[in-house]
Amino acid sequence: MEKLTSTLSYLSAAALAWFGRYSTADITTMLGAAVGVGTFAVNWYYRHKSYQLQKSLKKKILKRWKNDEPNS
Repeated sequence: MEKLTSTLSYLSAAALAWFGRYSTADITTMLGAAVGVGTFAVNWYYRHKSYQLQKSLKKKILKRWKNDEPNS
């Protein structure tokens, strides 16, 4: 348990020291960039899923349409 708490305290001290060298404007710029990248990733993921769903529905509709056609 002591090893865990000392590791956590060292990590938190390192993180605070790293953040301490940046101004508030720098930190908000980094957070804004991270939010922008995250938004892009989420939009890409759901757009990809939407295209996959449309593709599978199109295949099902075409398959059903071919099966419903009367044979000549």
